[in-house]
Amino acid sequence: MLKEDTRILKGVLKQLRELELAIAELYRTCGEAWAPNLDFWTAMEIRKEKQAFNIERMLKIIVERPEGFEMGRPVKPVVIQTAIAGIRQNIEKIKRGEISEEQMLYIGRDIEQSMLERRHNDMVKGREMKYQMLLKEILLDTLAHHEYLDEKIMKIAAASGST
Repeated sequence: MLKEDTRILKGVLKQLRELELAIAELYRTCGEAWAPNLDFWTAMEIRKEKQAFNIERMLKIIVERPEGFEMGRPVKPVVIQTAIAGIRQNIEKIKRGEISEEQMLYIGRDIEQSMLERRHNDMVKGREMKYQMLLKEILLDTLAHHEYLDEKIMKIAAASGST
């Protein structure tokens, strides 16, 4: 990979790491707001922190061996910053009591289904085994987050009789 491509990708991956940490903060705020479901929200928070750590590990691999990678289609930084700003707005809304837990479950599912959560494998191409394993883990974790939220949504819908 060209030096300039490495620099660009490094910036994008750092922002994606920041995004994952913002989502983790969102889920931590949910746990604080809705203590009866603290275990659920804490599990979501921990999973997002793990994804942030894995992105950091991927970045390290790319920086150490840029010749083993080629630039794909990275996400534009402004898109990531907009997503982070939206997450921060939701954190504030939760703190002010403007979002219900049920609404937050749908918001969380939308986040997990977002283009940003599914674009990891489009940004860079490489055959480095450690990188591929981390990429696969992130993609599987994202799918698991979505399913975990779906299960919780179904339980709440069943409890409220709105199925």
